[in-house]
Amino acid sequence: MKGFVKNESNKSVFKVQRMLVPGGKLTFEDADATLSKKSGGLEGDDFIFWLRENVFPGPEWGFYNDKGKPFFNTSKRKDVAPEKPIPPKGVRTASGKKMVRKSPNTSRDNKNQLKPAQLLEADFSQARIVIDRCQDKQVLKKALTLSKNLAKRGEHMRYLMQRLQQVV
Repeated sequence: MKGFVKNESNKSVFKVQRMLVPGGKLTFEDADATLSKKSGGLEGDDFIFWLRENVFPGPEWGFYNDKGKPFFNTSKRKDVAPEKPIPPKGVRTASGKKMVRKSPNTSRDNKNQLKPAQLLEADFSQARIVIDRCQDKQVLKKALTLSKNLAKRGEHMRYLMQRLQQVV
């Protein structure tokens, strides 16, 4: 494998663990040493085709043999996949799936879910009942950290620590 890849753009690019300045060259041997495992052990022309498709796609990269002649036909790149068509303006897609906004009825019941502030706002006798009903460890932890910052919430804090040990 004799030859090199040349950066024909006007910007420096960091590829294959190297900085390739405009007009900079990377030999196929250096690329093979760095990417041999990633390419699946390809060698020769197969490795160069793989390198072009996966690592250096685009027209800004020139592939040349050791004599400086183009390795590929530069007039028109037929082996490169065409760009994807642009979807119509009204449709939004992500990963090939049509995105649909969830209605509030399909989301979780946020009304029944306890919040850490609710545990601390109530006086201790009411908070104790609410804390006993709470099974969510994350809510209990957040309430405990909030109670450390509030004055006169020592009872809440002690009871929350007990409840955290119970809920596992």
